[in-house]
Amino acid sequence: MARGIWTTAILLITTVAALPAPAAVEIAGVASIIDGDTIEIHGQRIRLFGIDSPESAQFCEKEGIRTRF
Repeated sequence: MARGIWTTAILLITTVAALPAPAAVEIAGVASIIDGDTIEIHGQRIRLFGIDSPESAQFCEKEGIRTRF
């Protein structure tokens, strides 16, 4: 019984791994800045991976002074 489950699991994993990756879609146009790590092109919002910046409605505090970026 356990051997059948392992065989099925391995078959499923190798089948999924062999599927082609979805094709990348090119988006071109003028970008609008939404916030520090998000842009928008033709209504498509794109989040920039690896960028950590304050959100548009986020407040920060430095030396007791509250600011908004």
